[in-house]
Amino acid sequence: MSMTKWQEAQKVAREFSKQSVLYCVRFSHGLMKVGRTKNMRSRLNALTAHGVVTPLIEELIVQPVENCAADAERLAINSFSAMTEQHGPEVFSCLTACVVRKVLACAASEAKAARAPVESSDESFDEMARSSNMYAALIHLAVDRARRSGLHERANELEEIIKNAPPGMLNEIARNLCHQAT
Repeated sequence: MSMTKWQEAQKVAREFSKQSVLYCVRFSHGLMKVGRTKNMRSRLNALTAHGVVTPLIEELIVQPVENCAADAERLAINSFSAMTEQHGPEVFSCLTACVVRKVLACAASEAKAARAPVESSDESFDEMARSSNMYAALIHLAVDRARRSGLHERANELEEIIKNAPPGMLNEIARNLCHQAT
């Protein structure tokens, strides 16, 4: 490795010294080191502290990530692993910087998308309530509440609904009752 490649790697590391990033250090013998860090400058210094790999560094590729560095790292490593399974271990010497950048960028965006908050709406609430059988639980709570409140006739009506509900339909019946009440 020429000194200019080492200087370029240091320059890139300085540029991302205060950001959470995914990184890939490519070595002249064809191997790569993929990881995540919150300070690229100190990570590069730690990787090269003993001086053995410094002359082997070909390139440092960095991809900023937000609050999902661990997930992005896992996705990137899984992508590179899939490539080695598909093409063999020599794939690392064939990967271009462009491909490595794309893998890191895709991993970062996938991890960010996976952490995106779910937009709440009546439809999403309804879907969660159905899938968790919350409506069925509500009808059982309504029976208990009716009994405690002295509304025995209403409690008996609700118990009849529970008894006569076809298998798997109690949630849907309770949902319809809830929507009728509003």
